[in-house]
Formats: sequence, structure tokens, C-alpha cells
Amino acid sequence: MPGYRIGVDVGGTKLAYGLFDEHFSLVATAREPSAAELPADDMLRLMHGHMQELLCGMGLGMKDLAGIGMALPGHIYFSRGVIITASNLPNWSNYPAKEKLHALTGASVVLDNDANVAALAEYKLGAGRGAANMVYLTISTGLGGGLVLDGKLFRGTYGSAGELGHTFITENDQITCGCGRTRCAETICSGTGMANYAKMRLAGGAKSILPELAGGMEHITARIIGEAEKRGDALAAETIDRAANGLATVFYNLYQTFGCDRLVYGGGVAKLGERLMGKAEERFYELIPMAKEYPMTIVPAELGDNAGIIGAALLTA
Repeated sequence: MPGYRIGVDVGGTKLAYGLFDEHFSLVATAREPSAAELPADDMLRLMHGHMQELLCGMGLGMKDLAGIGMALPGHIYFSRGVIITASNLPNWSNYPAKEKLHALTGASVVLDNDANVAALAEYKLGAGRGAANMVYLTISTGLGGGLVLDGKLFRGTYGSAGELGHTFITENDQITCGCGRTRCAETICSGTGMANYAKMRLAGGAKSILPELAGGMEHITARIIGEAEKRGDALAAETIDRAANGLATVFYNLYQTFGCDRLVYGGGVAKLGERLMGKAEERFYELIPMAKEYPMTIVPAELGDNAGIIGAALLTA
């Protein structure tokens, strides 16, 4: 369908907008605070205003839009356009965002989980180009994922497929996940999981430069852990090693379940690079040597912070 498209990446702290022409070339962007504390209807009206400003700046109006795509954190009932739950957006539970935004704008609206949207962007225009089957893994505050099987996003019946951070990879873990359970991959592999593990070990008497480096134990993050590991800190190295083992298990399970030929990873924690991702890949091949002959190529994402707005716009194609 000809016309312009807007891709919106909705987060707990920011709203990112991209305006794309009919060839999906990015022609304008905007970034605003998300105001997650607002009731959902009010926040949607705020977003509508942002989109009008973005269009107006290009001499356009809502009538020029072929569609609006939205990327949201949480569980999305894709076929109905309903947000079941949204991480960091507590007022959006069971919210019919597709219907509401269409009523405000008159435009066609599509919404999906943010990891699915990033997976679509990487598959079409980024590091997943040319793959038959691809899994996307985002490793940041949490651990998320998206699946592209036989060239199409696989969402599952209720839109919850690809919630890789909440798959169980351990029988015994003392760290509670954000979902309330204690066996999730996210408790081991995510930035939050890494920080919580380091804090737990420190509370148990482990010695480390982490509290000093962070300016207090409560400020420890994956980035600080990476910096401490560079300085030879044993607890930081142990924490990264634990996360690498967890990721190797996630890779193994994905390979065995979906037989994908490519795994694309992104997110802030993945910036630890070879110290985390290199170890995880090496251990994955130790777990399943056949993957050397029948590989699942493991590569970093290419689209960076724009993956959300690009993928959201692609939803409208």
C-alpha cells in the first residue's frame, strides 16, 4: 500500500517514533518521555499528539498515512490488537490499543511485542537477511526473543511465543525473576539477573571491587560487572561466566527445538562482547558438536536502537 508509515517503539521511559516513506526509507524521527504513569487512554492521546507533530514537521497529516505500527514490551494478543500485559506500563493491561489508536487517528494500526518487532526488522533488513529460520535474542534488563520460521514471524496462538527469558533452564536458583518465579533464564542471563547474582554473593561475604566501582551495592549493573572483570575482579568474572553458561543452554534449547540456521543477538548486555557472547557460543558448540557441521550462525544485530521503529513500520506492510 503506498503512503507513509509511522513506527512507534513504546518503552517504560521513552517513546521513539520513526516516519517512513513508501519505500520504507526513514525520513524523520522523534523521541519523547513515555509518561508511563498516565492512564492508558491519556498516554495514547499524548502519543497521538507526538505523531501529529512529526507529520506536521514534514508537511504531512494523518490522511497521508498507510499505517501505524507499534512495538510494546509484554504479551500482545496480535490478532485482536490487545495488550494482555505490558512490562513497565502497568496501566496498559488488557488494553485494546489497536482499536483505540485507530479511533484517534483513522489510520490502520498493527501492534506487536517489541522483541518480535526487532526480530522482523533484523530478518528483513539486518543481520538475519538470507536466513531460512532465525531466532532473535535481546539481552538487556531482561531477556527477550522473537522467532522467524519459514520466513514468517511465529507468534503462537496468543502472541506469547518467543518469551525466551521465562523458559526454565535451572532447577535450583535463589534469585527471583520479575515474573515471580525462580527458574527462569532471565535470572541468569539478563543484566538484572547478573546484578542480582553479584549482590547475593556480596551479601554472602564475597570480596569484590564492585560496590566501590558502582558507588554502592545498589548501583551494580552488568556494565559495572564488565568493567570490574576487565580489572581482574574474581566475582565479576564468575558472574559473567555464569551468564555465559546460561546463554549456552538457551542456545542449545533453541537449536534443538527450532533447528534455526541463524541466531541474532542484541541488547546492552550483549555489548560485553567476546567475554560473554564468545564464551556462550564456545560452550554451545561443546554441548552439541553437530552444530559445527549443521550450524546455527550466531551474529550480533545490525540495526541498533532503530530496530524497534523499523520493525514496527514493517508490521504495516
